[in-house]
Amino acid sequence: MSKKKTLFIVSAVVLVVCAVLGFTYWSLFVKDNGVSEYDKLKQGMKAWENMAYDGVSVYVPEDYEETSNDYYNYYIKDDARIVLTSEEVENDLVNYVAYAISAYREITDGFLLKEEFEVVQLNTTVRVVEFDYTLALESGNKNISCMTAYILNNGRAYILTCTADTDVYQNYRDDFERTYKTFCITESNDENSKK
Repeated sequence: MSKKKTLFIVSAVVLVVCAVLGFTYWSLFVKDNGVSEYDKLKQGMKAWENMAYDGVSVYVPEDYEETSNDYYNYYIKDDARIVLTSEEVENDLVNYVAYAISAYREITDGFLLKEEFEVVQLNTTVRVVEFDYTLALESGNKNISCMTAYILNNGRAYILTCTADTDVYQNYRDDFERTYKTFCITESNDENSKK
């Protein structure tokens, strides 16, 4: 091989290596100034205040206001509501969610399951269910849309329920999605990490 070909090949290899190293440096340190996807997701959000449950974390949009009733505190914005509850359970995540869906079907006057899926985020398995339901009231039917996220930790289910009237639900859906994506276990959890 001639010296020119050797020099060209070496130059090309050096150029490719420099390009790969430069892109790697840019993507790790320069792009988004090193801000993680989770930190970007939390921008414009605040930590759930007065959290009643140890070992769980969730963030809500900054423009939602905290309020409470006799049973729990929750966040509201206009017609939207974000509630976090918990109960002891003896089954796994999939079976618990099936039980919860069945309970909704039994206590409502109409039920439509729109979507159900499972994601792993921040080392936490989260099962998300989106559905509509109807309540027959004396004043007429009330149609509600709901996005609920479930996690299990050491024999407890944590349920993040985001609701709004069906006719305005789409106005809040992005808020609800961002909220469930911050929902996670904050302590070690053997049960959850096995999923």
